[in-house]
Amino acid sequence: GVLVGCAEDGVYALDGLNEQIAAVVATGKLDMTGRTLSIPVESHLEYALAGIATVDVTTTQDGAPETYSYPLDARPLAEDLTNARAEFGRGLLGRHFAYTLRLTGTHAHINDWSVLIAPSNRSI
Repeated sequence: GVLVGCAEDGVYALDGLNEQIAAVVATGKLDMTGRTLSIPVESHLEYALAGIATVDVTTTQDGAPETYSYPLDARPLAEDLTNARAEFGRGLLGRHFAYTLRLTGTHAHINDWSVLIAPSNRSI
């Protein structure tokens, strides 16, 4: 009858309503268009959350992984499902991207998560 959580420093009984929990949802490298370079524009999220959320974008276009973090633009406290987005910075360009959704808070429910991309006119 007790929910338990594991951390690097041990196992904990999660018995309080206000305990901060960190969660990570990550994709592998995704080929966003199948053939051409693309530009990730923004990420859309339908969620309920008491905490904070960020979306990381990792690109390998320059031959080594580079990760950029973007905050969720909305109300971090949402008792019921609502929608928000993370707007990505200019300059992201590539073919393969990995995405990581980071959540920290007392509770979270993710109903839907998507990434909007635009095809690039630039050639490889």
